[in-house]
Amino acid sequence: MAKYLYFRATATLADDDQANEGSNMVLASDLISCEATSDTTSTLRFKPRMNAFSGGEAANVDYITDSVVLTHGANKHKAVFGALAKAVNSGAKDDMLVVADDVDSQYISADVTAVGNFTIAAAQA
Repeated sequence: MAKYLYFRATATLADDDQANEGSNMVLASDLISCEATSDTTSTLRFKPRMNAFSGGEAANVDYITDSVVLTHGANKHKAVFGALAKAVNSGAKDDMLVVADDVDSQYISADVTAVGNFTIAAAQA
């Protein structure tokens, strides 16, 4: 069974229908990388929804990713990445893993304090 990662950046339920800050869910297997982007933020990058990774014929498409930024305690990148990896690889039957939900203040790790807007790469021709 596939696992999905859930994110919600909006602080109000009324804005849950916004594409970039409302509810977003992606396949866990579409996670490409996690990187430290400041002392208190990490960026998660995913295979793009609007673009397909090609066999190299369209070089401008190959490097486009969707992303989301997690805010966390200072220098807690490793702990956050570890919590994410543990949740994704656990034998638990949870199909949907809440990584960050600002409405319910539910996070994959106690170190995570907020989630930024989801960035969806624009479709490429």
